[in-house]
Amino acid sequence: MKLLLTFQELTFLSFKFKNNNKKMMNEKMKALMIGVVGAGITLSAYSQTYMTPTQCIGTGFVVLVVGLLVGEGFLPL
Repeated sequence: MKLLLTFQELTFLSFKFKNNNKKMMNEKMKALMIGVVGAGITLSAYSQTYMTPTQCIGTGFVVLVVGLLVGEGFLPL
């Protein structure tokens, strides 16, 4: 069993971790933006006239669920 890693192996592992971390942060930011849109749709249920309040709340809920799925990694965007 190898206990010591070379500098090249450590650099590769560090680079791989940083790229994965940035990708995860981008997914979280997308999920946050989707969630904000869903919350806005839900909160505008009684102040707009394009949809009924029930349709607006339902649409906002669906958008929030999509944001949750993106944030958890089940639905990649």
